[in-house]
Amino acid sequence: MVVRDGSGTNSSATIADSLRVARGNQPNTRTALRYSSRTNTPAMMRHRRETTAHALCDEFWHRTSLGSEQNGAIMVKFGRQKAEPQDVESHLRQFLGKPFSTLNEALPDGAVIRLHGFAEVPNDGQVTMVTDGLASLARQHGWARRDGYAQELLFVLDGQFMGPDMLDFVMSCAARYAQQGRLLSWDEPVRLDVDVPSSSGMRFLLPTPAALFEEDFQFATGPTGETNFCLLVPAYEVEADLLASRGPEHLFDVLDEQDVDVSDLRRSALRIRGHGLT
Repeated sequence: MVVRDGSGTNSSATIADSLRVARGNQPNTRTALRYSSRTNTPAMMRHRRETTAHALCDEFWHRTSLGSEQNGAIMVKFGRQKAEPQDVESHLRQFLGKPFSTLNEALPDGAVIRLHGFAEVPNDGQVTMVTDGLASLARQHGWARRDGYAQELLFVLDGQFMGPDMLDFVMSCAARYAQQGRLLSWDEPVRLDVDVPSSSGMRFLLPTPAALFEEDFQFATGPTGETNFCLLVPAYEVEADLLASRGPEHLFDVLDEQDVDVSDLRRSALRIRGHGLT
C-alpha cells in the first residue's frame, strides 16, 4: 500500500503490524480480543428519505463463507492508557477535526444513524466517512459483545470518487450492516452484489483495523463499552480469496509489497502468483 498515513509508514504495513499483534506476537503492547461476530446499526442522510437506503442495499451485502469460522473473529485492542469516556462524535472531532458534512437517516424501525465526512483526512486529497450510531444500536439490540464492544464503519477514499452514488453506497452498507445484526471480523470479507461505485470491478469489502490513523483513534471508550472504528477496504475477488485462504496478515503484507493505495478505487488488482492462488 502507498504510505499516506501521515507518519511516514506504509498504510498496509501498519495494518499488517496491527494484525500480527492480534496473533500474539507482542503480548506486552496489544491484546487480542475475540468476538461473537454479531452487531447492528442504522443508516444516514441530512434529511429523512422516503425510500429505502437505495436499491443496491437490497440483498447486496453477504458475509462470505471463504474458510473462516463465524465465531472465530480476531480483533485488535491496542495497549494504551485507559481513555476517559467519550461519545463517538466528540472522539471523531478530537482526532479528525470538524466534519464538512453530517448526514442523517432513519431506519425502518425509526432508529437514526449519522454519517460524518472529513476532508483531507487522513491525508491530502482523501475523504474519510465514518458512521455514528451503529455501536449504540448494537448495544441496545443485543448485537454488541457482552462487555459492550461494538463497531462503527469507516471508509477512506480518494476525493475524486466522492459523489451522490458513493454517499448512497456507504449509507446502504450501514443500513445492511444494521439488518444483518453481527460484528465484522478481520478474516471474513464482505461480498457485494454490485460493484463499489466508480470502481473497476470491486465487489468485496475487507474489514480491517483503522491503521491509517493513529492508534488512539481506533477505539473510543464510553460508559457502555468500547467502540471500534472498522475500516472497510474496497477489494477485488482475488484479494478476498487471498484473505480467506492465507489470512489477513499475509494479505496486507502482499498489499504492502505491491505498494497498493487502498483509497484508489481504480487501482489494479493484486498480482497473486506465488501466493497460494492460481
